[in-house]
Amino acid sequence: MTLANNYNPTRQLANGVTTSFTFTYDMINSEYAAVYQEADGVQTLVDPGLYTVEFDVNGGNVVFKTAPAAGTYIVVGRSVPLNQETPYKTSSGFPANRVEENLDKLTAITQQLADDSERSPKIPIGMTGVDLNLPAPSAGKALVWNQEGDALTNSSINLDDTVAEVTAQADRAEDKADAAAASAAEALNSQNAASLSESAAQTSASQASASAAAAEEAKNLANQAVTELGDFDTTVSTAKSEITTLTNTSKSEISTLATTEKTAIETMADEAETAAVAGINTAKDSAVAAVSAAGEAIADYQQPIVQIAETSGTVTLETTKIYQMSISGDTTFSLPTSVTGGYFNQIKVMAAVTGTPVITWGTTNFFNKETPEIEAGNYDFYFDYDNALGAWVAGALPKGAAE
Repeated sequence: MTLANNYNPTRQLANGVTTSFTFTYDMINSEYAAVYQEADGVQTLVDPGLYTVEFDVNGGNVVFKTAPAAGTYIVVGRSVPLNQETPYKTSSGFPANRVEENLDKLTAITQQLADDSERSPKIPIGMTGVDLNLPAPSAGKALVWNQEGDALTNSSINLDDTVAEVTAQADRAEDKADAAAASAAEALNSQNAASLSESAAQTSASQASASAAAAEEAKNLANQAVTELGDFDTTVSTAKSEITTLTNTSKSEISTLATTEKTAIETMADEAETAAVAGINTAKDSAVAAVSAAGEAIADYQQPIVQIAETSGTVTLETTKIYQMSISGDTTFSLPTSVTGGYFNQIKVMAAVTGTPVITWGTTNFFNKETPEIEAGNYDFYFDYDNALGAWVAGALPKGAAE
């Protein structure tokens, strides 16, 4: 029997009704079937007692006794044992069937390993000197490349805490921006009110001008009446005088009213303009403050490196600091005795070591439960405060080119 190069695990969505799920490759042996049920991205191996396998060289079906839950995925693969259990005897004929069965099993194992390899992280072909071993897990940390770019390490900050703080800073900046926008809108309303007041002033001035024109026309009519009624000269003169007095009084009152109202309107316009300028300046100041606050929020997460002058003896460390030093003699680290519970507390020391100094770590708790062995070279010393242990945990990562 030949074995086609068509091995590809299948992944199918369950609907709560379907019990049969197909695959398109030779399973070889029903005991080789590896069936997983996937929910929320987590795959769980299904008990073989919950399904049966039907297959031939072209593929087959996994038939469940009860339909899998809707919304989950059924993944059907092949898991061939990595062993050889067929005995061969000397002085016997060539066991072609058993040889072919074992060759098929080896081919299936090769296909299985190739599938695993395709789903594994890789570096580009031809690249050397890169260490893909993962560091010990650390809660809330991210995997990052070290400063040399040749190995993976845990980040020095807790990403969840950092994201939460930056989000809070952004929310505060957004609140200030909203307040600035409200101030600008208030200033615009004041400016619009000033425009309306100016329009009212123009209307009042037009009405005053019309009243003056009417008074002048009355004066002209009186003069005409005096000319036509010469026999009533005295009476008409008196009337003329009264009309003139009335006209002048009206003009004076109208002029005074127009001037007073114009002054009031100009005052209102000035006040509105002042309020608008003040509102715009307030909005500008708020926007500048918001930008400054955002800049400060970003700057808060740039951790400076503290240089340690001592090369031996007792070195006192502070929490959430990054240090750099050279070590040439026996060194004792003094760790903080008081830390804030419920927060991330870590210390990192980038050390260049010469000779074989004795390092006293300031704690009896270590990563992997092993005291680091230090010789000449470059290291990253880590001190994490474990809230569950109520104590500091130390460790050392050597740095340099891969051997």
